[in-house]
Parts: sequence; C-alpha cells; structure tokens
Amino acid sequence: MEQYSLKEEIVKYDPSWRLSCKEGGDWPHPNHYGFREAVVAAHFIQRGYHILTDYSTTNPKTFRLVKRYYSAIFREIVGQEITNFMQKMRRKFVVDCGQPDLFVFQEETPNDPKIKFRPWFFAETKGPNEGIRKTQKEYWRAIAEREDIGLGPQRIRLFRAAPDDYKGQPKTFHY
Repeated sequence: MEQYSLKEEIVKYDPSWRLSCKEGGDWPHPNHYGFREAVVAAHFIQRGYHILTDYSTTNPKTFRLVKRYYSAIFREIVGQEITNFMQKMRRKFVVDCGQPDLFVFQEETPNDPKIKFRPWFFAETKGPNEGIRKTQKEYWRAIAEREDIGLGPQRIRLFRAAPDDYKGQPKTFHY
C-alpha cells in the first residue's frame, strides 16, 4: 500500500480576533466554533480564491439552503465522476466524518461566460494543539488513491491556524 504524507502549513492570526462577543471581541460564538476555518478562509480570500465552508461532498440532499447551494457549486466544479465517487464514500464513512473543512477554488477567467476553474483543493484546518483523527486520514487516503478520476494527494492540504506568537513548526502527517 502506497504511503502518502501531508505537511501542514501554518496560518497565523492576531489573538484578539479570537475573542468572542461575550469576551468583548467580535467573534459570535463563545465556543469559537468555525474560527480556525475562518482564519484559513481569510488567508485564501485575500489571495483571490473562493471558499466553500458549509458544503457536503457525500450527501446530495440537505435541508439548509446555504449547504444545499454550496454543495451544488462543489458538484459543478468537480464534475459528475468525482461527485459520484464522493457519494459512494458516504456508505463507508456513514456521514461526512473526515470530510475536509474547506473547499478552495479560484476562477481562471472570471469574465468568461464559460467559467473555468483553476485547480481546486480541500483544506483541513486545525487549531494550535489539535490532532488528526483516524477517519480524516482514511478520507484523505480515499481521495489520494483516485488520481484516475481527477483526485489525488495534491487535492488535500492541511492548515494549522495559530496565534501570532505560536512557536510550533509545521509537522508532516502520514496516511
């Protein structure tokens, strides 16, 4: 079995951004839900990318409009073969357990009526001391092994959102 590896990239943020409204800051959730994803999404938005944060690769139906529309955008970009593969993965993973947090893409020619997209990828986000779950590695492996349909290891990236004073070095994870 081929061994794959993924070296994390560190995206730093000002610690004051993480203060919730209850703490006198701007972040709406006192449990900081979605904060690290927002930090990494902002990193890419500043570079001209589009980000889907609330999407499903494996479930074609959802009751929430945002998730339904983001999932439709995802399917439009990756195409039917990858969509079918991801939906088959649902049986193995039961729900989106292990699905990366963000889907990152960029329009190649935004003024072209036949919109084309530059290479896209999934971004898994972690906090300063957060680990990788076994199901995430299994999900990554399933994606990495399917280069024949346009997936592959280049479609997965790992980001650690950390405060400016974070001293850790990027780690490499094998899956």
